[in-house]
Amino acid sequence: MAAERRSLKLTEKQNIFYGDVLDRKAPNPGYIGGLGSGKTVAGAAIMLTLIRNYPGIRGLLAAPTYDQLSQGTLQTFLEWCPQDWILSHNRTEHIFQFNFFDDEGRPSEFLYRSTTEIDRIRAHEYAFCWWDEPAMSPEGALQVVRGRLRHRRGLPRRKDGRADWHYPIFMTTTPRGRNWLYRAYSPDRLMNETDAAFTNRIKRFPMTHATTYDNAANLPVSYIDDQEAAMQGDTQLRQQELEGLFVTFEGLVYPQFSERTHVRTLDAPDPVPYDSPEIVARVAGVDFGGGDPSAIVILGMGRSGKVHQFAEKVWDEPVGDVELGGELHKWHSKVPFNQVWCDPSNQTAIATFKSSGLPAGPQVSGPQALSARAINDRVQGLRTVGDFLSREALTINPFCSRSISEFYSYLYRKSTDGEGNEYLTSTPIDHHADCMDARRYALMGLMISRRGGPKKRRRRRHTRVAA
Repeated sequence: MAAERRSLKLTEKQNIFYGDVLDRKAPNPGYIGGLGSGKTVAGAAIMLTLIRNYPGIRGLLAAPTYDQLSQGTLQTFLEWCPQDWILSHNRTEHIFQFNFFDDEGRPSEFLYRSTTEIDRIRAHEYAFCWWDEPAMSPEGALQVVRGRLRHRRGLPRRKDGRADWHYPIFMTTTPRGRNWLYRAYSPDRLMNETDAAFTNRIKRFPMTHATTYDNAANLPVSYIDDQEAAMQGDTQLRQQELEGLFVTFEGLVYPQFSERTHVRTLDAPDPVPYDSPEIVARVAGVDFGGGDPSAIVILGMGRSGKVHQFAEKVWDEPVGDVELGGELHKWHSKVPFNQVWCDPSNQTAIATFKSSGLPAGPQVSGPQALSARAINDRVQGLRTVGDFLSREALTINPFCSRSISEFYSYLYRKSTDGEGNEYLTSTPIDHHADCMDARRYALMGLMISRRGGPKKRRRRRHTRVAA
């Protein structure tokens, strides 16, 4: 194992995490760190060791979305994995097999799955799981994954023939507020947690904490400066994103949000399936990223007036109108949208959507000119979303992980007055706001359309006064 660590040149923090999984055999070790703190490299090092040292082993690689797997986690793994180790890659079934065989000729392998498709995780048994960015996955996925860890192939045996194995779930993530991950890995005693419960939790969920600064030697020269600039001086956001701390944010735009209240599956009492006749309006919201991430959210309003977010799609890389339109048409073909409400600044994309048969808007000229301005009214939009949350009239599919995580880091911008006193402004920070903006457009458009469209200003009549 030591040779493996040297060959991958792990940092001190990465070595501690590596040891928690492979030497100290903790069941749920976590590498909790800031952006660029070496989390994914640490996970890849452990994965490579397992598939080599235990021929025939079967593991699971999980992440919130397939985009995150393909664009991040798998890319890092493949950068470190020697090409002659790979036996095959089934892109349809999402399985890698490797040239390390057990006594019966079966290769080491791992399946990679998105926690947005939790049922596909239920289909197999595994000996370990590397879970990347679990902070953006629903808490219920932990129980599902843990329930599938019982595969015995390739594992060391005790004298009585039973597998001598701890079936680890090792997690690599940046925190997202104080959600379920905090309750698992908090280094501090939780409210009403007894001494015995605290000791047992820390033993089962040991945390290696790392900051972005710990891995500075392996990052591009300007990376940390660029990230700090993106935080725009917000201390709490920097603590989460760069220092890797579990933060309770001051100045949340939506303090009304609660996962317990607002995150619901279709099995819950209120949401119904997307194609249910109980849905009276289906809308999409589109936030055009330009140089930033682009996002689409899919919403449906029931007869009760409550709205459920069924899905999200986020592109972290630049994306064209054709790909955005393709995602919209996928849902439009199931049951047609009543409307697709977009950021009104990109009229070219809106026109492209309309020409392809999507009911896209708003347009800045013609009868919808007022609705274009109304949809982009940020202040009113924030009030509208906040009102839905306050009335418990907005619920979100638990597998919309990006949307849920944004609620914990969508903050009002801070400023300083002439005497040096810090205060919160009424303008949110755009960092981590892609699904937020898309949802705001969709809800604003939905409310405008249900009120019968934009209200026209009445011309004031002048009364003739007798001389």
